[in-house]
Amino acid sequence: MYRKTKDFITKVKAFLGDDKYIDFRRVSANFKQGKLSVEAYYKHFVHTFGDTPQAHALFEEMIDIMPDPDKQAQLRFIHEKMKKLVCYSAHFTSVE
Repeated sequence: MYRKTKDFITKVKAFLGDDKYIDFRRVSANFKQGKLSVEAYYKHFVHTFGDTPQAHALFEEMIDIMPDPDKQAQLRFIHEKMKKLVCYSAHFTSVE
């Protein structure tokens, strides 16, 4: 697990740069400590990383290395919910 975490950190730092990485760590710590809702955390993640396939892959990787199974489940739930919403919305936008 340590290797996966280290690899994830390397990817995130390369994606965000040092300043945004520090902010991401602060927000992540708040989520892990229960100071931030899963919805707010997800919104911050998308705002910081964007809504791209690479960002989604990083989010899913982050879920896999999350040590708290409850937080893992919350993150997985919100991510799947948002993917379905986006897919649903795109479907109706494209049929107009």
